[in-house]
Amino acid sequence: MKRLLSIAAIGSLLAALVFVVQPVRAGDVDQRIQTLEGELARLKGEQMELKREATAAAAALPNISYRPGSGVLLEAADKSWSIRNHFRFHLHVAFEEGKDQNQRTKGEVAARRIRPTWYLCVNNCFYEAEVAIDLDGFQTGSGHSSGADTTNGSVMQRAVGYIHFENINPFLPTFYLGADSPADINSYSQASSNTSAQLDYDLLRRNNGFNTGRMGTGVGVRWEDLPLGPGRARINFAMGSEGEADDGLSVNTDRKDYVVFAQVEPFANIKNKWLSGFGFSMGTWFCNFDIRSSDNGCDELRIRDNGPFGRQDLFRADGPGVNRSSRGAVFVSPGIGYRVGPYQIRGIAGWIHYENSGTRGKNWMIFNELMVWSPKGFLTGSYTTPGTVYVGAGFERLDAKCRRDSGFCNNGTFDPDGGGPLPATDQFSRNRILMREFDIWYVIQRGMNMGVTFWWYDAANLRTGQGRSQEALLEKTSTTVGKGGDWLDIILAWRWQW
Repeated sequence: MKRLLSIAAIGSLLAALVFVVQPVRAGDVDQRIQTLEGELARLKGEQMELKREATAAAAALPNISYRPGSGVLLEAADKSWSIRNHFRFHLHVAFEEGKDQNQRTKGEVAARRIRPTWYLCVNNCFYEAEVAIDLDGFQTGSGHSSGADTTNGSVMQRAVGYIHFENINPFLPTFYLGADSPADINSYSQASSNTSAQLDYDLLRRNNGFNTGRMGTGVGVRWEDLPLGPGRARINFAMGSEGEADDGLSVNTDRKDYVVFAQVEPFANIKNKWLSGFGFSMGTWFCNFDIRSSDNGCDELRIRDNGPFGRQDLFRADGPGVNRSSRGAVFVSPGIGYRVGPYQIRGIAGWIHYENSGTRGKNWMIFNELMVWSPKGFLTGSYTTPGTVYVGAGFERLDAKCRRDSGFCNNGTFDPDGGGPLPATDQFSRNRILMREFDIWYVIQRGMNMGVTFWWYDAANLRTGQGRSQEALLEKTSTTVGKGGDWLDIILAWRWQW
C-alpha cells in the first residue's frame, strides 16, 4: 500500500512538472517565431529597398538601340543627351562602253559613297550637331581636258549645328548654320539614298554646280513637317556659298548665294490611298558670280555623263565669264510626284540661265518605280522590307547652248597649260542629250540592297579627236564636227545604310 502511494505521489509530481514546463517551452517557441518574423520583415524591407535602388539605377542608365538604316542610338534615360551614328556605304562596279586607256572601265570597283555621320543632341535634341566625313574620295578631283577626273581626296562632308525651335511649337522652324548645310531644291530629284530606284541625280542638277545642294558655309531655316490642314509642307531657306569651294573652306568674296525651296503634300494626312500620295515642290537657286573669286558655283555649265570612270564632257561653256560683269545665274527646278500602292511616278524639270553669256541649260525627266514582289506576294513590299524586288525606269532630256562667237563655248580643244579654251576650235555651240535608265533592285535587309542599273545615252554632238568623247565612248576617231552617237553603261551597285 505504501509502495502504491509512493508511486502515485511520484506520478503526481511528474505531472505537475510537465504542466509547469509545457507553458515555458510554448512561450519560448512563440517568442522565437516572433523574432524570426521580425527578422524576415526587416529582410523583406531591405530587399525592397535594394530593388528600388537597382530599378532607379537601371532607369538612369543610357538606352542603347540599333535600327537598320538609321544606325546606333545612345540616349540618356531623361533624354538630356544622345548620340547617333550611321554609315553610308555605296559600291559601284562599272561596265562602261569605251577604251580603258581613256579611263573607261569594265569591271572596276568604285567607292561611290563612303560616309560616316554622327548626330549629337542635348536637352531632348533641342540643340543638335551633325558631323560627317566624305571618305569616298573616288574620282572627285579636278579634271583634265578629256573631262575625266584624275585626283582623289577625302574631306569633311558636313558640320552643321541645329536649334530645333519646332520642339517648342510645330509652327516654328529649325535654325541651322555651318558647313554643307541641307539646301533642298527638288524633292523629286532623288539619288544618293536607299529609298529610290534611281541611282544618281539628273544630269543638269548634278553638273550645273548645285549637285547635292552642299555649301561651303552658310545659314538657314527650315520646316520639316509643317501642319497644313489635311496635308503638310516642307520649307527651306538657305544663304551661303552654294557649290563653292570644299565644305568648310572660305571663298574670296562676301557675295552669298540663296536657295528657296517649298514642298507641299496637300492630302498627306487623309486616309485615302488615291490622294495621300500626291505632292509637288519648287526650288530656286540664286547664284552670285564674283570675278574677284577663284571659285564660283556658277562659273560654267559642264555636262558630263555619270561615270563613275572616265566621265566625258558632253557640253562645256563658261557662265558669266572671266573679266565680265554679271549677277550670276538662276536655277529653277519644279517637281511633282504621285504614289499609290506599289507604284510611284516622279516628274522634274530644270532651267538654268547664266547672265551676260548666252549660256543656257534646261532638262526634264520622268521616272517610274514599282514594287514587283516581296514575301507577301506580287505588287507588295517596300524599300525596307527584306526580300522585296523593285524596278525603276526613267527618261531624261537635256538641252544646252552657248554663244560660239562670244568665246564662252569650250566644246573643242583646250589649252593644256591652263590658259583656257581656244574658241576657234569650238566644234558646236549646242547639244541635245538623252538618257534612258532602267534599274532592278533586291532588298537584302532593311537599309541594304543590291541591284543593276543600265544607262543608255544619246548625244546629238560629241567632241572629236584623240581622247575626246567620240573616241573614248564610241571607240572611233572622227573629224566630222557635230557628229553624235549613243552608248550604254552598266553599273552593278551595293547600297548599305548602316
